[in-house]
Amino acid sequence: HYFCEVPERPTYNVKALPGFDQIDLVTIDNRICSVPQLQWGMHRLFTDLMLHYGNIERGYNELRKMNREELEGLFANRRFDTEALKERGRVLGLRRLNPEFSYLIGEQVGKCFGIPGQEDYPNNTLEEVLSEAFAKFARSTEQTEQGIKLGQLFQDQYYPESRGNVRYQCEYTAAGIGERTVTSLGELKEAIGILRGEYEKVRAIAERNTDVYLAASGDLDIYFATSMRSPEDFRTIHEVCRAVSWAPKVEDLHLRYFDPTISNAADHIDKGLVECTMVHAAKAFVYIAGEKDSYGKAAEASMALSEGKPTIFLCESPRQAYILRDVHPLTRLVDWSTGAPNGALVTNDREEVVELLSRTFRNEMEYTLEQRGKGGFLLRDALTGSIVCSQSSNPAIADAVWRRTQIHKEG
Repeated sequence: HYFCEVPERPTYNVKALPGFDQIDLVTIDNRICSVPQLQWGMHRLFTDLMLHYGNIERGYNELRKMNREELEGLFANRRFDTEALKERGRVLGLRRLNPEFSYLIGEQVGKCFGIPGQEDYPNNTLEEVLSEAFAKFARSTEQTEQGIKLGQLFQDQYYPESRGNVRYQCEYTAAGIGERTVTSLGELKEAIGILRGEYEKVRAIAERNTDVYLAASGDLDIYFATSMRSPEDFRTIHEVCRAVSWAPKVEDLHLRYFDPTISNAADHIDKGLVECTMVHAAKAFVYIAGEKDSYGKAAEASMALSEGKPTIFLCESPRQAYILRDVHPLTRLVDWSTGAPNGALVTNDREEVVELLSRTFRNEMEYTLEQRGKGGFLLRDALTGSIVCSQSSNPAIADAVWRRTQIHKEG
């Protein structure tokens, strides 16, 4: 199996492993005939043991007991059905939000306006705060007919000191009308009324999109995780999700992805349940790292890594990619169902994200194997150099991981 044949349906690109380009499998007659052939077969065996068990010796003791049918069954569980992906269509029913107001599904807006359908709706916090600020502006000038931009009412000279506890959420909510000039309290309330109307529209669409996502969760390919701290973040992240998932390189796969910029729930409690469900349901996970990370994003990435999902980190800069790929110890977490550490694929190149998704869903990932001290090994992704899996050279660590894995499997 390992030395004399190329599997018909491999889980990764076995032809990219060392030695393959120097052998002719047609003439070897079920024998090991050369050093390159031995090298290729050993790399295949070690790569499988790392991916499936995270431990060469212990994994081999399990693998050697299996017949061909059992081996193929083991590998089938890690293989994506590429042809099935190609044959299906896209999810129907998802609607785009008005890009100018998509940020209004953010949690901060719900705190200002309230949640439609709940007892405290509507909440008039924003109107009250800006009315006080406008009154302060009116008292400070005799030329109110020239008006003031709504965004300027958040300046310290106008913003009411007693409302400091809601300043961030109000300023965030009013961003969509921040450039609008008002000359009277009536015009201010009219502008806020228009904004509230847009809020109700995008929120209703986003909650409907969530229903579609939940209904289609059994066939979800990618979960995009990110933090959206500004209105611009919503627009940028939405475009990144579309650009990656609809790129020509993967267009034929009809990838179905969860876009957090067009989904919402009744409150933060339900939103958490939805997002946990989507992470668990998705076949792969893409973490869009921002300037500032959040607990929620890190928690989602941890879920994906510990479930053994292909996990990609798209970073803002080479420095951030270096830290997450080569410095941070927890971008590799153990999948306790197998015992194999699962490492994130880290890059700061969007095109590499597309390539990684293509290789993942076509079962064409390429790996390199390195020895790490006596008894230790690293399995790296050939494209990004990221550590996909590792076996510690410290026997105490390797044995502890294996024991905990067996305890987990036994329940």
